[in-house]
Amino acid sequence: MGKEQAKVKVRRPKGTEESIQSCIELLKGARNMEARKAFHAEHLELTKIADIYRGDSKKELYRDSNGSCWYETFYIKNKKVISEYEHIFGRPERSKKRIVYEEDGTTQIPETAGKERQKEKANV
Repeated sequence: MGKEQAKVKVRRPKGTEESIQSCIELLKGARNMEARKAFHAEHLELTKIADIYRGDSKKELYRDSNGSCWYETFYIKNKKVISEYEHIFGRPERSKKRIVYEEDGTTQIPETAGKERQKEKANV
């Protein structure tokens, strides 16, 4: 006797031609949405293919204009959809405005980076 597998449920937007089994197969080869920049694909247009539910997790499956598939993971907690980050750390993710290290060795710091940190310290 092994573990019981959670039931998989797939919802596709109207007009999506992918079959349920095809969506599951595409998810196996999909990359995490956070890796789009590393693959130089952040500028490509995305089309949502399906929402795939398994247990308390939800994966949104997308295809970009080059045909590559990407996914983003969410969780369902108390009938509310939360990010993977919030599921792991118990709080929403902070602002994405961070120092950017360029390949040529330069850095770019968002203008509000220091101001946001000052606000956080003031609210403690």
